[in-house]
Amino acid sequence: MLKNLYKIIFSLYNMVEKIQYETFGKENSRNMKKKNTKNPGYRENGRTDVGKKADTKKKSSAPIASPKKKGKPGVAILAALSAVLLVVVVIVIAMGPYNERGLEYTVNEDGTTCTITDVGSCIVRRIQIPEYIDGYKVTAIGKNLFYGYGNVRKSDDGPVYSKLKEITIPDTVTVIGSGAFYGCDKLEAIELPSSLRTLGTAAFYNCTGLKSVVIPDALEALGEAVFYNCRSLESMIIPDAITEIGQGMFYDCTALKEVKFSSKVTKIGSLAFYGCSSLTEMVIPDGVTEIADWTFAHCASLKKVTVPDGITRIGERAFSSCVSLESIYIPSGVTEIVNHAFFECKKLTEITIPDSVTKIGVYAFNDCLALETLTISESLEEIPDRTFDGCLALQTLEIPVSVKKLGVAVLAGSGIKTIRYEGTVAQWNEMEKNANWFAVTDLTEVICSDGTVTLERASEE
Repeated sequence: MLKNLYKIIFSLYNMVEKIQYETFGKENSRNMKKKNTKNPGYRENGRTDVGKKADTKKKSSAPIASPKKKGKPGVAILAALSAVLLVVVVIVIAMGPYNERGLEYTVNEDGTTCTITDVGSCIVRRIQIPEYIDGYKVTAIGKNLFYGYGNVRKSDDGPVYSKLKEITIPDTVTVIGSGAFYGCDKLEAIELPSSLRTLGTAAFYNCTGLKSVVIPDALEALGEAVFYNCRSLESMIIPDAITEIGQGMFYDCTALKEVKFSSKVTKIGSLAFYGCSSLTEMVIPDGVTEIADWTFAHCASLKKVTVPDGITRIGERAFSSCVSLESIYIPSGVTEIVNHAFFECKKLTEITIPDSVTKIGVYAFNDCLALETLTISESLEEIPDRTFDGCLALQTLEIPVSVKKLGVAVLAGSGIKTIRYEGTVAQWNEMEKNANWFAVTDLTEVICSDGTVTLERASEE
């Protein structure tokens, strides 16, 4: 439709030109378009004195541009056609033209295909990428193609406003480059072509209005941070061929409620679901071996996570500030729980740390306010700084004999009233302990296997 409107515009334009020529006359048409300093009728201000000809010609008492000239169309017809032309132009500006005009490209190495590299003069709301340009088959959308597209941009102190609302991509395209639609915040939906094989890093970065994306089953490569800060995106299905969810893939996708993974996924990158505050449940694929740093941090609505048995490491702040998380299973293959892993999981009531765990990071369970039941690995050698600080509901703690060191304020601000140590009094006394390791008002003694140790609070000098 838009392409046909363009044809109408050009036809109307040519018609207006013809009528103007026939109405105002050949000589006047020339004078209106071109300065003629040899003509005495030319004035210094650039105007032509209508009604005056060169002195060599006979002066006429009537204007040359007479609308009543016999056999010529009238000014009324010209005005009407001009009005129609104006209306059509306004419609096209409002809709945005069918466009291959203005797009710039480079020819690929094969000599028969091309990559769209720049939007050139094409600044509209709706774009249809053609299958061919100048005889070259369009197979790729280049890096950062629509970055800043149609925007009035401010470098650091203002929002990004993009005009692009709709785009049609042909089935000839196999690659969408990195940052291709970066900042297109008016784009609400897009259906990627079935031919697509590669979707580049940050392709839809900061597309805050994007609600729906249909990814073809044939997709083979998915970059990092592809949907970073797509705050309106509600669901996603990952094709079967994808084996890795890259770093920051759905960072701050605050409306995201559901993600269906490919069964072949073996890696989920750091920050992949950071800030996905509408996500309530997550099933991690069986092939994944690590929950990376910050993966689910600040997923405020996340209540349930299914963790596969193959997980060996829970990274830094992996579940930090998951304030709705009520329970989680830590598999027997996990060997390390890193700093702040469950920091501020305020509804978490029970944790069993399996015997495979040999290391826990600082603040690992800090501010788990509802934590009541805790079982510690018998392979753990150190309980580091502030591990259980702020665990108000935790009243009893059993420390295995494997533990050789207690860090700073391990139990500060907790509800601990009783500690049972599996070793002897002598082993307890040999343990390396920070002077302020417990810092709990109600705790006065440790019950060992062969007796009781009275605790002395450190001096508050």
